[in-house]
Amino acid sequence: MSAGNLCLFLGKLWVAVSSNSIAIYLDSLNSLADFLLCGAAAFGFWAAARPPSARYPYGMGRAEDLSEGVLSVAIVATGLAFAYSSLQRLLYPVPVWFTVRYAAVLVAGTLIKLGMSLALRAANRKIGSDVLRTVAVDGFADSAVSACLVLTFTLTVSLGYAVDAVAGLLAAGVTLWSGARALRRAGGKLLGRRDDALCDEARAILQQADGVAAVTNVQCHGYGARRVFTADVTLRDPGSAATVLPALEEQLSGRLGAALYLSTGGITK
Repeated sequence: MSAGNLCLFLGKLWVAVSSNSIAIYLDSLNSLADFLLCGAAAFGFWAAARPPSARYPYGMGRAEDLSEGVLSVAIVATGLAFAYSSLQRLLYPVPVWFTVRYAAVLVAGTLIKLGMSLALRAANRKIGSDVLRTVAVDGFADSAVSACLVLTFTLTVSLGYAVDAVAGLLAAGVTLWSGARALRRAGGKLLGRRDDALCDEARAILQQADGVAAVTNVQCHGYGARRVFTADVTLRDPGSAATVLPALEEQLSGRLGAALYLSTGGITK
């Protein structure tokens, strides 16, 4: 993916410099940002895959959340840069030169980006990573933007060079919308937002277990793909804690793939 984004950057940059198009130039910078951010995503995956240790008892899974946050901030920053440069070009327009060869390069780049995004989406179906989802969604947005840029670039001959700046503003809007959604999702995880649906599912599993009278204060703590639950459990027979608690932990681990830490009757486990 990194090599593909680097090739897209170089190809779009050549078209932008040759045609004097601000919209294509901004699109090339977006591809460069994607290339750099692939490195951040790779680091997040590497850290998240590391096993738990004494210093990091739940692993380093939140590195993936941090990578998603960095990706989101970079997408928003890219959108703001798009908007500023496009407004500047709109106020002080300059001629744009069009050739069929330039358009062909842009069409090829759009198809390549679309193919990369489809591959990422297919991979994410198996992995279930929010980082991959963010990159894939950003890729689809980039493909749509690039397709619009090809159209407006082609129409520049008949509509005039001001359309180039308008296309840049449209690209900025799409990029900012995509980045804001990703930033909201990543920010919620980094700040520890409660996953109500997952907590309710865990509570239902615990309440249906044999020997459990009541379940309160269910919390879910996320560490990337790892999930850790804590809960206060009241048992019908306090003396059965030694057998009931391990069974609960095993049941929740089997159904949700998560660790469970329970407290009951003064016994913490």
